[in-house]
Amino acid sequence: KQYYEKVGREKFRKHPVGSGPFRFVESKTDGYILLETVKDHHDYKVAFNTLRMILAADEMTRISMLQAGELDLIHGISPHNIKELKKNSKIRVKENSMTLGFKQLSTKLSWFPEYNSKLILAMAHAINRKELVDKLYLGHGYPLSLWASKIELGYDPKYEYEYDPEKAKRLLKESGYKPGSEILMTYTKIMPNVGATASAIQKYLSNIGMNVKIRELERGTYVTYFRNKDKRVGFMSLSGTAWAEDPHSRFMAQLRSDGYICPYWTRHNQKEMDDLIDQQAQEMDFPKRIKLIKKIRDINFKDPVSVPLFGTNIIYAMNKRIDYTWPDAAPHFIGLYYIKIME
Repeated sequence: KQYYEKVGREKFRKHPVGSGPFRFVESKTDGYILLETVKDHHDYKVAFNTLRMILAADEMTRISMLQAGELDLIHGISPHNIKELKKNSKIRVKENSMTLGFKQLSTKLSWFPEYNSKLILAMAHAINRKELVDKLYLGHGYPLSLWASKIELGYDPKYEYEYDPEKAKRLLKESGYKPGSEILMTYTKIMPNVGATASAIQKYLSNIGMNVKIRELERGTYVTYFRNKDKRVGFMSLSGTAWAEDPHSRFMAQLRSDGYICPYWTRHNQKEMDDLIDQQAQEMDFPKRIKLIKKIRDINFKDPVSVPLFGTNIIYAMNKRIDYTWPDAAPHFIGLYYIKIME
């Protein structure tokens, strides 16, 4: 606090200090952050001297750098690259299924009043989630029908949108969708095989009579369109979510009518939804709060704002001279001070 008050916000951003086991050395925009270990730290004994975190957005670049010995630890690996990595005797590959991230087909119902939630339910029953996971992700994931990761508070596996194209067709007729009318689905580079996933979903939806056009958007363009409620963002988008184990922040942002990224504030029971979100935020008794969270999930399952698709395992790899285990529920690398030096 004294340092921040002395140097001000801008200098603190350029040269931060904290109380953890690493000390900031330098950073390069779009390059790297370099940290050094604090010797004799009162809480952590770190097995190495420096930690350099490098930005490598492209997966094949990360893999090539790992194989060349330029990186020691990477994540964001596609399932189809596991086999090739395992051929390298100097590399260890691991994965964790207890993750917070899940993929969904998010929609914007209140932006497009010509559609209603029966259209979302039709899409939910038209998509074969297990086939997506098995064929596109080689089984390194799990189907999801609830708007939640499987380790989030209030998750319940009993909720399921069964794959039923005939039911989907009936719901589509009841939704008011005009046969042949074009619906735009957009996506960004949010996950491995995202283009193939978009094409597969387009095929499932065409099988029930929907005319879906797909378009890739640069992430910044997508965010700008969304922020400005620009319909060029599309009625629906493939998105990936990695929030927290406690869903409160996501409820407030995406389900409450005044949430800053709420796309569906016109549901018929929105007041009930808002009241439940407020109640769970104030409830200190844990079992009672879980019941409130489950009521929220139940409402959103029956009148959904999005189509849950699947969760994907975190796949990561490292040079065998080190060892690191991905913590459950972590959306990204944390606890790097626990890295072990093996040789």
